[in-house]
Amino acid sequence: MLYRISDESGELLVSEMKRGDLKRADLDPNDVMLVDTAAGEIFLWVGSRASDLERAQAMNTAELFLKASGKPLETSIHLFREGQKIKNKIWHEIFD
Repeated sequence: MLYRISDESGELLVSEMKRGDLKRADLDPNDVMLVDTAAGEIFLWVGSRASDLERAQAMNTAELFLKASGKPLETSIHLFREGQKIKNKIWHEIFD
Protein backbone atom coordinates (compact mmCIF):
# COMPACT_ATOMS: atom_id res chain seq x y z
CA MET A 1 0.00 0.00 0.00
CA LEU A 2 1.21 3.47 -0.85
CA TYR A 3 0.58 6.50 1.37
CA ARG A 4 1.39 10.20 0.92
CA ILE A 5 2.76 12.27 3.79
CA SER A 6 1.96 15.86 2.91
CA ASP A 7 1.51 19.24 4.55
CA GLU A 8 -0.16 20.77 1.50
CA SER A 9 -3.36 21.38 3.48
CA GLY A 10 -1.50 23.29 6.20
CA GLU A 11 -1.19 20.31 8.52
CA LEU A 12 0.77 17.09 8.14
CA LEU A 13 -1.55 14.35 6.89
CA VAL A 14 -1.09 10.73 5.83
CA SER A 15 -3.38 9.67 2.96
CA GLU A 16 -3.74 6.29 1.30
CA MET A 17 -2.95 6.67 -2.41
CA LYS A 18 -2.92 3.18 -3.90
CA ARG A 19 -3.11 -0.54 -3.18
CA GLY A 20 -1.72 -3.40 -5.20
CA ASP A 21 0.50 -2.90 -8.22
CA LEU A 22 2.75 0.09 -7.46
CA LYS A 23 4.84 1.88 -10.05
CA ARG A 24 7.68 4.38 -9.72
CA ALA A 25 5.41 6.96 -11.40
CA ASP A 26 3.18 6.73 -8.28
CA LEU A 27 5.94 8.37 -6.21
CA ASP A 28 5.30 12.11 -5.95
CA PRO A 29 8.47 14.25 -5.76
CA ASN A 30 6.50 16.96 -3.91
CA ASP A 31 5.91 14.78 -0.85
CA VAL A 32 7.19 11.93 1.28
CA MET A 33 5.72 8.59 0.28
CA LEU A 34 5.28 5.68 2.68
CA VAL A 35 5.15 2.13 1.33
CA ASP A 36 3.67 -0.52 3.63
CA THR A 37 4.94 -3.85 2.29
CA ALA A 38 3.48 -7.31 2.71
CA ALA A 39 7.01 -8.37 3.73
CA GLY A 40 6.76 -6.57 7.07
CA GLU A 41 8.90 -3.56 6.20
CA ILE A 42 8.09 0.11 5.77
CA PHE A 43 9.76 2.32 3.17
CA LEU A 44 9.88 6.10 3.30
CA TRP A 45 10.71 7.76 -0.01
CA VAL A 46 11.51 11.46 0.31
CA GLY A 47 10.72 13.40 -2.85
CA SER A 48 13.23 16.04 -3.95
CA ARG A 49 10.60 18.79 -3.52
CA ALA A 50 9.18 17.59 -0.19
CA SER A 51 8.77 20.40 2.33
CA ASP A 52 11.09 20.83 5.29
CA LEU A 53 8.29 19.73 7.64
CA GLU A 54 7.56 16.60 5.60
CA ARG A 55 11.27 15.69 5.62
CA ALA A 56 11.75 16.42 9.31
CA GLN A 57 8.67 14.45 10.39
CA ALA A 58 8.99 11.47 8.01
CA MET A 59 10.46 8.99 10.53
CA ASN A 60 8.20 10.13 13.38
CA THR A 61 5.18 9.82 11.07
CA ALA A 62 6.24 6.28 10.09
CA GLU A 63 6.50 5.31 13.76
CA LEU A 64 3.03 6.76 14.44
CA PHE A 65 1.77 4.84 11.39
CA LEU A 66 3.12 1.58 12.89
CA LYS A 67 1.32 2.26 16.18
CA ALA A 68 -1.96 3.28 14.50
CA SER A 69 -1.99 0.23 12.23
CA GLY A 70 -1.14 -2.21 15.05
CA LYS A 71 2.16 -3.27 13.50
CA PRO A 72 5.11 -4.25 15.71
CA LEU A 73 7.22 -1.24 16.68
CA GLU A 74 10.30 -3.31 15.71
CA THR A 75 9.20 -3.22 12.06
CA SER A 76 12.09 -2.11 9.84
CA ILE A 77 11.72 1.40 8.44
CA HIS A 78 13.96 2.24 5.48
CA LEU A 79 14.39 5.85 4.36
CA PHE A 80 15.36 6.62 0.77
CA ARG A 81 15.74 9.97 -0.96
CA GLU A 82 14.69 10.62 -4.54
CA GLY A 83 17.69 10.11 -6.82
CA GLN A 84 19.47 7.83 -4.36
CA LYS A 85 20.60 4.45 -5.67
CA ILE A 86 18.43 1.94 -3.79
CA LYS A 87 19.84 -1.54 -3.25
CA ASN A 88 16.97 -3.02 -1.23
CA LYS A 89 15.67 -6.26 -2.81
CA ILE A 90 12.07 -5.81 -1.66
CA TRP A 91 11.98 -2.23 -3.01
CA HIS A 92 13.03 -3.54 -6.43
CA GLU A 93 10.48 -6.37 -6.30
CA ILE A 94 7.76 -3.76 -5.75
CA PHE A 95 8.90 -1.06 -8.18
CA ASP A 96 10.77 -2.89 -10.99
